[in-house]
Amino acid sequence: MAVKKVWALGVACCAWSGAGAAQAPAVEQLSAVRVQADPLASLPGSARVSRDVLQQNAISDWRDIGLEVDPALHYNEQRKSINVRGMDQNRLNVRVDGIRIPWLDDGARGEKGGFDAIDFDDLSAVDLVRGAGASRSGSLVGYLDLQTLDPADILKPGRELGALLRTSWDGSDEGLGLNAALAARAGERTRWMLLASQRRGHEPKNQGRHGGLGASRDRLNPEDYTQRNYAFKLQHDLNAEHSLGLSGTFFQRDADVDSRREQGPGTGYDEGRNQTDKRSERQRLVVDYVYQGNGEKQSLQSASLKFYWQKAEQEGVQHGWRNQDARGNIIPRDPFQYRYPYGYFSRGNLVRESGHGLVAEASGHTPFGIWRAGGEALLSRARQYSSGQDNCPPANPFLPAPFGPRACEFLHTNQSDMPLVKGEQWSLWGEHEFQFAQGAYSLTPSLRLDSWRFQAHSNTDYQSNPNAGIPSLATKADDQRLSPALMAQWHAASDLSFYARYGYGYTAPTASQLYLNYGAPGTYLRAGNPELKPEISRGWELGGQWGDDRKGVRLSVFHNNYKNFIESEVVIDPDSPQWNPAWTGRYPMGVTAVANKARVQIYGAELAGHWMLTPQWRLRSGLSWARGKDRDSGLPINSVAPLGGMAALAYLQPRWGAELALHASAKRERVEDPARDFQTPGFGVWNLKAWWEPQQVDGLRVQIGVYNLFDKYYWNPLDVPRAGGRDSWPVAAYTSPGRYARLNLAYQF
Repeated sequence: MAVKKVWALGVACCAWSGAGAAQAPAVEQLSAVRVQADPLASLPGSARVSRDVLQQNAISDWRDIGLEVDPALHYNEQRKSINVRGMDQNRLNVRVDGIRIPWLDDGARGEKGGFDAIDFDDLSAVDLVRGAGASRSGSLVGYLDLQTLDPADILKPGRELGALLRTSWDGSDEGLGLNAALAARAGERTRWMLLASQRRGHEPKNQGRHGGLGASRDRLNPEDYTQRNYAFKLQHDLNAEHSLGLSGTFFQRDADVDSRREQGPGTGYDEGRNQTDKRSERQRLVVDYVYQGNGEKQSLQSASLKFYWQKAEQEGVQHGWRNQDARGNIIPRDPFQYRYPYGYFSRGNLVRESGHGLVAEASGHTPFGIWRAGGEALLSRARQYSSGQDNCPPANPFLPAPFGPRACEFLHTNQSDMPLVKGEQWSLWGEHEFQFAQGAYSLTPSLRLDSWRFQAHSNTDYQSNPNAGIPSLATKADDQRLSPALMAQWHAASDLSFYARYGYGYTAPTASQLYLNYGAPGTYLRAGNPELKPEISRGWELGGQWGDDRKGVRLSVFHNNYKNFIESEVVIDPDSPQWNPAWTGRYPMGVTAVANKARVQIYGAELAGHWMLTPQWRLRSGLSWARGKDRDSGLPINSVAPLGGMAALAYLQPRWGAELALHASAKRERVEDPARDFQTPGFGVWNLKAWWEPQQVDGLRVQIGVYNLFDKYYWNPLDVPRAGGRDSWPVAAYTSPGRYARLNLAYQF
């Protein structure tokens, strides 16, 4: 019944494009020299989650945006990745202040992520630009650009000093957060800001009912985490049009996990003696220059240039006490070495990408309309390494294995699973918006050029890999491509417009997809593929929007075809095109590799709207629907979410307000393997939030929310891994939290 209600509400008034219009007063704009043209002005179908919306909905992570604001955006907890229109991981470009965040994946040992290395308390806005032919994105489906707080967001008009203090408590993981930002003016031309935050909490609360030890556990493993984020910004105006800036960020999340599911009877570890320490870290230093012309319709209206250094890491370190394998007792003295490893055991798995680069953008006016152009360049280094300690005997390839493979044959450590990979990537893009009939019509052709080159370099760590001596197919991979696009717009009235867009997208493979080399002769191999072809998208989108701040609706319909879709863990044999003759006879347990799927298709529609019923009552909602399939096999694509939506009714007063919101999803019926993949049931979940800004304390804001109000037992569809995945838990382990509360306090002066 709850699912049906959201469809009815969604059809009536679908969108969040104006969700923040009638909420708290608008945040003060940046100083004049920092004001740039709206990056979304010429991009229909794009949307901005403003600071007001982030604050009103207590947004603290990517999942909150999908649940509370935009049902077209999903977060996959298993892949630690954002998903838009069925595309996730490195297929979606995520940027912070215009600089892309690396997507990390070691390819074999389970360390992946990067998009979660963000503190949402540091954000002032989130821009989502989706669609085929987004020339600025360098991805298959668009990009997400996160704008961080500036000094002007903290400083009130006429003040030389300002501060923002926040604290929050989240019942879903019992997390307690503290955040402080301090900003000041140093003279008329200089501004600075310091920000520091810390959050401590525990494992997310699912609705599993079985605790204890062993494989039947469906509650998440106990976890204690600490998250820290530090940032600074320094801005200096050279004059009224030119400014310089210096900024830096340090983010780190450390978690200690008691791996109870891998302890006790039936497992390889003693009770209480299997721990994992996880770390996610991102560092960045940026020097930037901004030009903003004061005149109207200048040939060069704005320009920016950013030089940066960045490093991102994911690491997991396991410490445990392993039990002896029972097969070691079959024959006295264990002549075939089955009892190993036992006793103290550790593994540390690290994946890192570092690099330095530049990003440039500019825009201006011509007699025919508006031009925009930009480019980026990046020199990167990607590294993976596994360290460990065990008591496995030296490998003996002639030792028989009458009782099956030995555990030690699968435990490869103190080595790199891929060589050191140096990358060179650069791109140029440009577009011109030709305007006709005083702007009523416009036609915008655009062109993007992407070029990349990866080179594998063997080092000491990689030489310890037992596969390192086997000849590789290639050590160098490169490609270049032009991606054109064309968009037409018609502004039929001041509050009504339509658009059509056709274009191409492009994504290069990652270092691990190209050069992974995990396994050992005599067992199995999981290999990358240096002959991989880059992924290419081609698609069209039609849409329109009507309305203003009081009421409006937005509709978009899209259809995308993807070529050379990259798939991991594809079983190959000597008849496969990517087979390396040097592998013949070396891996009796099989070879899996990264390979291209020829053709994939995803199409769908997104509908959104808002309506101020009265000056106090506001209704907003959104719907997202998509279908995807492998065009060669006809099988669905598991990364495409089922029909989903949200609807919210709010009552607003100048100093307080409340909102009741419904988030819903249809049953997930389209899966790659219907006999094995879990088809999540449909659901409807209610959230209730309220906020208050007391008149007695200017600048104070109190907000409380109760989420999953009726304690619904449900799964977010993309959180359940595909059948047969490694280390899969009972399906109840992937349920979302039951009823919980959040409390947020903020004070700005």
